[in-house]
Amino acid sequence: MISSPEQRPYFFSKNQSQGRIYPENIEKFSKLLRGFSFRQLAVVTNKDELQIAQYIYKFIENRSVILREPESPFDKLPQFEEDKKPSQYLPEEENPINLRSAERAKTYKLFCVDDSPTMLQEISRFLDNKRLTIKAMTESKKALLEIIRFKPDIILLDVGMPGIDGYQLCKLIRNHPLFKNTPIIMVTGHKGLIDRAKARVAGSSDYLTKPFTQSDLLNMVIRYLT
Repeated sequence: MISSPEQRPYFFSKNQSQGRIYPENIEKFSKLLRGFSFRQLAVVTNKDELQIAQYIYKFIENRSVILREPESPFDKLPQFEEDKKPSQYLPEEENPINLRSAERAKTYKLFCVDDSPTMLQEISRFLDNKRLTIKAMTESKKALLEIIRFKPDIILLDVGMPGIDGYQLCKLIRNHPLFKNTPIIMVTGHKGLIDRAKARVAGSSDYLTKPFTQSDLLNMVIRYLT
């Protein structure tokens, strides 16, 4: 059943899970089990992969949670022997594994602006997931037009950029009718209250301080996309 830390547990549905999962767990699962692998869930929850798998196992058994196989290239990794395939746990017509992922799972778009290519690469690596399309730019002056074209679900802005800084760019984005409610996260190495206040005044939704861990970034993104 569980054969790889790269397998992705999915919460089936609230209706299907009534009576099988406590209400507080239904809410928790509906937010977390949306395409993250056991390995990614371990990072987000700060727990061991084995602990995550052991906890979720009983919900897989009662069909409240289903498993999808690892995505490429993780599907090429060795796997443990298993007695049953995930597809045996649900009737054919109800099994999401047999449907295209685009029909079963919502995908999100993230736009990131930072004058450091290294930082952009690190953010892309931290958020590597097929359910998240990432577009990155180093030039803040050209970013607004690209953001309008891309129409992201969430935006990450570095504060200290030449030309137009993150605060100015945030104001420009917020003034556009398309992005009145889009989450905008300011990313900076400054920890002062004044900097946080400036970010709020500019219209940001939240504030992420460098250096940050993969868990910090994932938690922030999950919070605003779920």
